[in-house]
Order: sequence, then C-alpha cells, then structure tokens
Amino acid sequence: MFAQLSIRRRARLFELADFVVDLFQRLLQRFYQLVDRALTLVEIPASCFLKLFEVLACEIEKRLVVVSERIGRERFECVGKFLFRVGEQREFFLVNAAFVFKTCLES
Repeated sequence: MFAQLSIRRRARLFELADFVVDLFQRLLQRFYQLVDRALTLVEIPASCFLKLFEVLACEIEKRLVVVSERIGRERFECVGKFLFRVGEQREFFLVNAAFVFKTCLES
C-alpha cells in the first residue's frame, strides 16, 4: 500500500510538471498571437504604401524610356538635318563654282 502511495505521488509530480510546461506553451502561443495581430495592423497599411511606390516606380521607368527614345530620335533627326544642310551647301557651292567658271570664260 505504501508502494502504491509513493507511485501516485510521483505520478502527481509528473502531472504537475506537465501542467507547468503546458501553461508555459500556452502563454508563449498567446504572445505569438498578439504579435501576429500587431504585425497585421502594420502590414496592411504598409502594403498600400508599397503598392503606391511600385506604381510610381513604374511611371518613372516609363518616363525614362520615353525620354531616352526621344533623345535617340532627336539625334537621328539632327544627323538627317546635318546631311541635308551639307547637301544644300554642296549644291550652293557647285552653282557658285559654275557661275565663277562661266564668268571666267566670258571674260
């Protein structure tokens, strides 16, 4: 009978230790739940700002592409204008050279 009583006492000690561990685990789980709730309160408004930042970044990227294309187009237009001017000047010099040659022949 004393042997059974000592076994019951030891079983009660294990149950008490299990209760303490279970209580500690529940307290930690509750703490994690509170932290998760607080994080969701921060994450939801932050996600709106991230979406806004993403949209603004895309708009800036689009504008940079448009500007770079415009600069490239203007460069090619400038080259075309330069070549056209060279052609006009060539014709002008040829006409002047022909006029000078003709006047020299007449004199």
